[in-house]
Amino acid sequence: DIHPPFGKLMMAGAAAAFGYRPNQNPALLFDHIGQPFDPASAFTLRFLPALAGTALVLIIFALAGILGASQKTAFFAGTLAALDNSLIVQSRFMFLDSFMLDFGLLAIIAAVSASRSSGKKRFFLTALAGALGGLAFGVKMTGAVFGAAALLVFFIEAVRSRSFRNFIASALILAAAALPAYAAPFALHFKLLPKSGPGNSFMTPEFNVSLLKSNIPPETRELSFTEKFIELNRTMYGANAGLKADHFNGSKWREWPVMRRPVWYWSKENLGKFANIYLLGNPAVWLFVLISVPLALRFFKSGDLETERRKALLMLF
Repeated sequence: DIHPPFGKLMMAGAAAAFGYRPNQNPALLFDHIGQPFDPASAFTLRFLPALAGTALVLIIFALAGILGASQKTAFFAGTLAALDNSLIVQSRFMFLDSFMLDFGLLAIIAAVSASRSSGKKRFFLTALAGALGGLAFGVKMTGAVFGAAALLVFFIEAVRSRSFRNFIASALILAAAALPAYAAPFALHFKLLPKSGPGNSFMTPEFNVSLLKSNIPPETRELSFTEKFIELNRTMYGANAGLKADHFNGSKWREWPVMRRPVWYWSKENLGKFANIYLLGNPAVWLFVLISVPLALRFFKSGDLETERRKALLMLF
């Protein structure tokens, strides 16, 4: 797989807790897109992403509040998230994005709280921000942006105070907490997947010799956890970096804010009727946010805002 394992381990754990046993029923293997499935199994696998999508509304409410918004404004921000079709679609199915957004935005909340604290509380909140950022990265590689956002919070603080001593210390704490949070799921991943499989061709013989039934000569040296962790991450990074092929339904980044071409997830024809699933935002929400960005930038430049709100706006941009 080209993504880290943490999000899939979360869904696997929830499914196991609900009694989902695909090995006992071949119809539950999901080896082909669009195949029929048991509704009870769908609930089992969709429960945790849906829960994460629901929590996202509360997290955005909390994020707006900690950035200086009034309670009414924070409620409005949460309402926009609750009514956004794209977030609903992402949390409606077996996708990982809701997990990544939850952990990532919580990391930013922790970082902002840490920047306003001192002593042991600051250390704890900074470490928490790093761990949450590591978990967001552990869900999908694009989650790395949240670790960068947490680091940006401390950089803005350093620029304002004209002292980079705390920034360097915070950066080290973030990294020290993020690495074990990101790496720990890989240990469970390796333990739960000990058998040889179709992914062997992407890995070295030294990696594959640790897998059961790998047909690798036993004299080959087996890698340590650290070496396997590094090799798998190199392989994932190479796979992500190599995704350059175009798609006839693809879209450019500049088309996303105006929703010119939505992402087409699924389609099925039955008796001349078509069913489709699209990743399409709520136009009212997206256009409002699109208009709000230049307006917020105008207020930021005008100097009409107090320092804390200017800091919040700078971080959001």
